[in-house]
Amino acid sequence: MLGVLVSRSQQCTEENMVVRKEWSSLSAQERVAYSDAVTCLQNLPSRLDNTLYPGATNRHADFVAAHINYTFIIHQDAIFLPWHRAFVYLFETALQEECGYNGSQPYWDWPAYAGPNGTLAKSKIFDGSYDSMGSNGKGNNSCVYKGPFSQSNITTFRSFPHSLITDNIMNNGSGTIPTWSFDYEPRCLQRALNDEAFRLNNNYSCINTLLAQPTIGEFENYLSTPEGDPHFGPHGGGHAAMGGNGEDLFISPTDPVFFLHHAQVDRMWTIWQSYDPDNRRYALNGTQTLQNVPPSPELTLDDQLTFGPLSANRTTRELMDVTAGPFCYRYE
Repeated sequence: MLGVLVSRSQQCTEENMVVRKEWSSLSAQERVAYSDAVTCLQNLPSRLDNTLYPGATNRHADFVAAHINYTFIIHQDAIFLPWHRAFVYLFETALQEECGYNGSQPYWDWPAYAGPNGTLAKSKIFDGSYDSMGSNGKGNNSCVYKGPFSQSNITTFRSFPHSLITDNIMNNGSGTIPTWSFDYEPRCLQRALNDEAFRLNNNYSCINTLLAQPTIGEFENYLSTPEGDPHFGPHGGGHAAMGGNGEDLFISPTDPVFFLHHAQVDRMWTIWQSYDPDNRRYALNGTQTLQNVPPSPELTLDDQLTFGPLSANRTTRELMDVTAGPFCYRYE
């Protein structure tokens, strides 16, 4: 079995609910336990067919491969939020079940780090200390050089030019990925922290604006603004803030901070849903391809979402509530 979305419990209650916490609220020991579990996943063998995915040389790379494979259907559309909710859950579960991690998936509370005097490179996430998520990049290759994930050859897939996205949109493209997408190309983990983009897109004012959006369509549009908009939105701003591999739409899960970032994306959606659960818990808006290119049907609650070899398919409906379906968690 290559992985399944399964419930942690037959019934989700306050007593058995997993609590996800903000990175800086964890103790040093808890932060190290998380980064050690991610390193463990990077050292476990891949479960994918190496003839089809030669770059997937470890278990962590399996998640990157899945993200590459579905990039054109899991961004800037209605699938984005439920698919990434499940993706983070699958990663969290792999850390727990395959690497003995006893904690939960932490999140990156963007505005707490995005003040006018904030510097990401000095934050608890990126300062390169033993209990961080590794340092900023350095040198011509922007290689993470200090702390966790600073060892060489941590990434196994090549970078994707952003023009693949823009060309696909402009040319009403097929939404297919290049033939070289899964080639093996080992190198360091790359980062280029961008404080300016982070302060512009992820401050408290932006978050308040995001959570004040009246409909799911407006929430999605503010969270991830369309291609060509100079305002990235909080989702795009977080990726731009990471820079390097984290800014590459296709291979962004290469940077383990991706999962802290997307836990925060999920947290924002969960909070927004909680403001009017009767009308928002199962609210959908949009189609099933990136900016509806090529044109695709509107997503429904009964449509099947695929995760490839990471998990069995799930209906959209099963992924809309963090205390139902396969999920049982909340955010602190």
